[in-house]
Amino acid sequence: MSTKLSKGQIGFWNCCGGLRSKFYFIKDFLYDVKPSLFFVSESELREHEIGVFSVSRYDLLTANTIANGGKSRVVCYVQSGIKYKQLKVKTNLDIIALDIEDSRIIGLYRGFKLNDGETRSSFFHTIIKNLHELSRTDRHLMIGGDFNVNLFKKTADLNDLHNWAIEFGLLQITDKYTWRRIINGVLHQSALDHVYTNEPGVELSHVNSISDHDILLTTKTFAQNHRRKIILRDWRGYTKEEAQIQLNDKLSQISTDIDEKQLTEALNDVLDELAPKRVIKVRTTQIVSQKLEKLKKKRDRKYRAFKKTKNNDYLVEVTTLNKEIKRTLRQETSKIFQDKAKSSDPKTFWQAVNQSLGKDTPRIFEIDSNGASLNNFEDIANCFADFFKDKVQKLSSAEVTEINLSTPTKPMRFSLQELERVFKNISSKKCFGTDGIPQNLLKDVFKCIPTTVLNIVNKFASEGLPDSLKEARVIPLHKKGSKTDVANYRPISNVCSLSKIYERCILQRLEAESPNLEGQHQHGFRQKHSTETALATLQSYIANILESKRPGIVYSVDLSAAFDLLKPDKFFELFKDDLSEGLMFSLMDFLQNRRFHVEVNGEKSRVLSLDRGCVQGSVLGPRLFSMYVGKLEEALVKINTNIKLISYADDSYVLITGETEDEVVSVTESVVDSHIRFLRDLGMVVNDSKTELMWIGRSTGPRPEVKIMGNTCEPVSFMKALGILIDGTLSWDHQAERAISTGQKLVSVFRFLRKQMTEEQFLKTVTANYYSSVFYCSSVWHPNIKAIYKAKLTSLHFRLLRTACRDFNSLLSRDQLSTRCKKATPNEWSKYTTASLAMRIHRDKCPRRLHEILMRTFYTERRNRGKGLFFDGSKSRAGRQSIQNRLAHIAQVTEPWSETGSNLTKDRLRVLLKSTYFLHNAIKGTVGDPAPQRVAPSVPLNIEKLNIDVLFD
Repeated sequence: MSTKLSKGQIGFWNCCGGLRSKFYFIKDFLYDVKPSLFFVSESELREHEIGVFSVSRYDLLTANTIANGGKSRVVCYVQSGIKYKQLKVKTNLDIIALDIEDSRIIGLYRGFKLNDGETRSSFFHTIIKNLHELSRTDRHLMIGGDFNVNLFKKTADLNDLHNWAIEFGLLQITDKYTWRRIINGVLHQSALDHVYTNEPGVELSHVNSISDHDILLTTKTFAQNHRRKIILRDWRGYTKEEAQIQLNDKLSQISTDIDEKQLTEALNDVLDELAPKRVIKVRTTQIVSQKLEKLKKKRDRKYRAFKKTKNNDYLVEVTTLNKEIKRTLRQETSKIFQDKAKSSDPKTFWQAVNQSLGKDTPRIFEIDSNGASLNNFEDIANCFADFFKDKVQKLSSAEVTEINLSTPTKPMRFSLQELERVFKNISSKKCFGTDGIPQNLLKDVFKCIPTTVLNIVNKFASEGLPDSLKEARVIPLHKKGSKTDVANYRPISNVCSLSKIYERCILQRLEAESPNLEGQHQHGFRQKHSTETALATLQSYIANILESKRPGIVYSVDLSAAFDLLKPDKFFELFKDDLSEGLMFSLMDFLQNRRFHVEVNGEKSRVLSLDRGCVQGSVLGPRLFSMYVGKLEEALVKINTNIKLISYADDSYVLITGETEDEVVSVTESVVDSHIRFLRDLGMVVNDSKTELMWIGRSTGPRPEVKIMGNTCEPVSFMKALGILIDGTLSWDHQAERAISTGQKLVSVFRFLRKQMTEEQFLKTVTANYYSSVFYCSSVWHPNIKAIYKAKLTSLHFRLLRTACRDFNSLLSRDQLSTRCKKATPNEWSKYTTASLAMRIHRDKCPRRLHEILMRTFYTERRNRGKGLFFDGSKSRAGRQSIQNRLAHIAQVTEPWSETGSNLTKDRLRVLLKSTYFLHNAIKGTVGDPAPQRVAPSVPLNIEKLNIDVLFD
């Protein structure tokens, strides 16, 4: 590979054997040569692998064959600075067509795999037909790729290509062999890779590669965006102790009482001295190795010798050197990963993992605005700011009246103990607001300034937040889709550190003064509540309806930008009688007169104001939203007292049952109409078309029609509730199939990543990215899925463990794998999480409704004092899935677990359950030893002396 090739070239290459086997070579080639576009044929890329095989500062494009679980056998790497438009190819072919400036660039791969009913001749004619359609343009054309047609052998296919090229005035510029292979000592050569163009003066270069095909490079250059330098803080010289010393020195020079401005200035001075700002450039190369460069030069010399002498011995040496280059590339990539992974900062390790998984956050270099391309960072920031504000204004239907409250006669006064509790619970994050002070700095120096911070917070409570602390620093976060479309970004607000502390103080007081304003149905942003408790409650409600043999309906309503539409005046109207004077003053001051600016790569937008919404980047904002919609249940129960409501933030699920289906429909229509009117009265925007409705149970005949706000609503067979798929019979087939599909994709990805990680690092990565995804809320659905699904999930689990141990020949038993990797099987983990949920509910008596459901069939075993049991009705009554009927396995817990209060702490609960359910925890075994046996429930365990390893750290 030559480094003298000019920038801005277009490359075409058949990698042979899939992108997975040649990825490190491709990555190194892109960093070395920096082509504008690089088409790779025979890539065999699936949709879930796009992130893994992406390359920094390149967009990875695929053909439409990747849809519906297929593979894209051609991909294209496009430099991020190039503005392009990908054309739609009508037929399901491995073709990528791009319009860039005044040119149309097409890369294709003619594979050997045929669709049903096709012949090689008909398949090739389909390709030619599509090329005819794509070639009808006034732009300059360039078409390249592996056509699987030998240019030096007359065939009917070659004649069709000549006719197409002549019709559109295209010149074929490949004039050398592009493929070669030695078979039984005989050299076979052909020219299967072609490049056609109608642009004069285009030159073509052949570059040797590690596959059987040459890389074909043309000399066309495209305009690229200017890259700016990025300013970051250098934390290498920062220490907690030095920060405290420096701050004490600066504050000692201030004679008066220190206010928030003086404290902010002092903290910024300390930050500038210990963690100064520095300018960095975006890294353009990752693999730097003298050994690698020497191997490339040696390989290129041998290849030139072969071209000159036609001696096959040189080609054999080139093949050997290509294998060595591939091996060295893999080693260098692993070395780079290990250098990052060995950092003392865990964040560095996870950044390296996310980069390997293709999850690293892309930097914004260009945005499309009204047909124009913006590449100035300040213009991009202003574009985002206008978009975020316009989006709220378009959704807003009613004006907001400002509420002016006088200074309270009895403002809130916080104690030092309350403030210390707040600082104990905040995390050491380096994100910052408009004040420039990261939260970790404020936490590190708090011991030096507790009284100062307390006085400042109490001043905020009596006088209100200063305007400077009401401004949020918004960072756009890419969600999905095109990186140049502002609609594909989510605004992430960063508020000032002192404001965060003040918010947490208010939140503590709010929970103490009015803990239940959200209603018992709300599970979001509350202690001892989660999506797991919400889904378990929903599951138990549906199970009870199924067992009653009565018809029922569950529906959900979709909201647009719900958090951004909270009206402060409506909030005041709802809670003016429920909250004290001082607390209401602080809440209204927090909600009103908010401002924000957007920041992109260090450049700031203009400052814009907001008259509604709650700050999503704060800890107080989401809780206020939960309160805002908390009176929903009260409004719905007025219509029908038998409805059940479960909410998580702005997601709500309402269950309705009755004696007949017609009765259920009648109640549902009135309840949904009232639900939508209630939300609209709050200023929310409801997407009527996205309202989902699902019948509970089976029906022998057609269901009656349901109308929502006068429009017929088609029921769904299953719905997505808080991230899992649930159906009306609680079969969980859809959720199990999705979990298996997700697991299969991730297993393939992780096997590729195992090459650059140690066993310990691999298991740590798998825990964070595989189990958390595949077994999300498994306590709700996994105990109830069919045995065949459980077997498949277990098989995937052990495939991962074999990958971790490199046991590709299945020499280790499953028990040995579990012991070595210290991982619970899916069935063990399911029992663990289900029992843990039940015990926490019993201990905390929270969530209250789920606790009531659970305790209906709870009793204490008389012969074993302190041992709680549940009645298991799942065997006698089919379909019963409420939580109390899924806990027959809890009898295995030999220690008392129904103790309450501080005795059953979080740590003790983990020890208790792991020693009961996890085979690798009950008895420590080693590889090669006989498989350990599970301890019988009657055998007493010395739990305190067990060596407990955390499963999901």
